[in-house]
Amino acid sequence: MDTDSEAGTSTTAANPAGREPDAPVIPDMTFPEFVLGQARERRVLAERENAAREEDLTGTVVLISGGGRGLGRLLARTLASAGASVALLARSGGELAETAAEIELAGGIAAAATAAAVAELRDRLGPVDVLINNAGVGGPLGLMWDADPADWWRTFEINVFGVYALTRIVLPDMIAAGHGRILNITSNAGVYRWPLMSAYATSKAAVVKLTENLAAETRRHGVPVLSVDPGLLPIGLTEPALNSAPDPDSAEARITAWIRDRIAAGHGADPGQAAHLILQLARGRGDRLSGRHLTVADDLDSLLARLDQIQREDLHVLRLRTDGRPAGQARKPGAAARRSPTPADSRGSAQVVRPPSAPAYYLGRPAHMWMAACRGGRSQAAGEA
Repeated sequence: MDTDSEAGTSTTAANPAGREPDAPVIPDMTFPEFVLGQARERRVLAERENAAREEDLTGTVVLISGGGRGLGRLLARTLASAGASVALLARSGGELAETAAEIELAGGIAAAATAAAVAELRDRLGPVDVLINNAGVGGPLGLMWDADPADWWRTFEINVFGVYALTRIVLPDMIAAGHGRILNITSNAGVYRWPLMSAYATSKAAVVKLTENLAAETRRHGVPVLSVDPGLLPIGLTEPALNSAPDPDSAEARITAWIRDRIAAGHGADPGQAAHLILQLARGRGDRLSGRHLTVADDLDSLLARLDQIQREDLHVLRLRTDGRPAGQARKPGAAARRSPTPADSRGSAQVVRPPSAPAYYLGRPAHMWMAACRGGRSQAAGEA
């Protein structure tokens, strides 16, 4: 859907009747300029990555939402110990004050404010260099149709709109400076399925996809954006499940039992390991992976060694898969490949494959739909013959 009327006019005019409009092209440059720009970008990011391996974060301002407890508090302490000036946001002023006091007692620099006072933190510490969108809620538990609509939607307002709103506040300074980093804390729930937690799972999926789209828009401005799954931790949102005794017949009891079983079986994540990963990303180690979804189980060195493969095969992103392969990479005998332009790549970053006889309006639909339509069209033609 076009949100900009000018872009919408240009893309509609560029397509013949009966074709779905292509997305607007960003950036607007010739092919040689695009290639040179990509090479220059890779070189700059590689230089940043090498410099970031043991970079002292002194002079770096890191803003952490949800910094009063759980993972947010742990990240605040970890980043402050690496030299960063930490700005903390949360709804609970008491918990924020405790976190800030811990950091200052250890010799670090911290400032805390409630969510409505971002400008105050900027005045005290300076423009934000690294934003960590960590604040979130688990949302209502149970079957989707039994959940209170207001509670269900409130999960999106906090988990998705909160990311959007805070990002929108800090991005102008980052773009003006030509550098910055945004780390969105997500979850395995956003790339898999978590029944009985539909609001949480779908809101996290939205943030994973928002990360990829925003990264494409900020790439030319030197602002990498990453989605980070810290794993199933025994702190933060998981703590109530570990310390509660819900009604045995409730959805909460089923979810609580699952969380306890996973952690007891060793499938939980180590908070220290999660904090270390995010520290490395805050230092710039993952800048060349901008737009992608990383997890606490990932080894950054291994990912960076496979960077060409990750980019070539479009890994660590949300994609439709058919027949065990990403839909855009499917190959069938006699099928012709065609590149589809995206907002970030006028040459196209996805492969859409269809038989020459397939109508163009089936592009982007599930493969079985347009294949069935093609077979139906041939059968009808044969009958008429």
